[in-house]
Amino acid sequence: MTYLTTYGGYPHSLAELGPYPDLARSPREIREHFNDPLKIDAHHASLIDEKLAAGKGSGYIIIYRPVTQAARGTVQTFSISARPEVYGQTGLRSFYLDQTRLISATSENRLATDNDAFALAK
Repeated sequence: MTYLTTYGGYPHSLAELGPYPDLARSPREIREHFNDPLKIDAHHASLIDEKLAAGKGSGYIIIYRPVTQAARGTVQTFSISARPEVYGQTGLRSFYLDQTRLISATSENRLATDNDAFALAK
């Protein structure tokens, strides 16, 4: 929710959540050591590290997709999927999340969708 409240919409890409390209450091390092507001903006929010911003992390491939945009280009809805890089080795489940913040999952070797069962029940 930090990106949404700071910039008034969701990012256009996963890369926008990552660090500024010349600062290949963790978001924490950027905030602690660089603390330069000119290096943190809607295109380089520094909320995730560069590897995750590139669509990979912990043995998963991450796919971010803006779904709907307002007339002025602000992303209003999104979907994000995480699928094992090598099913059965790097993971056994695929996950789906959208702006509702409800996580769906499947143990089948495919992308999860919002039609799959919720991963976590309250």
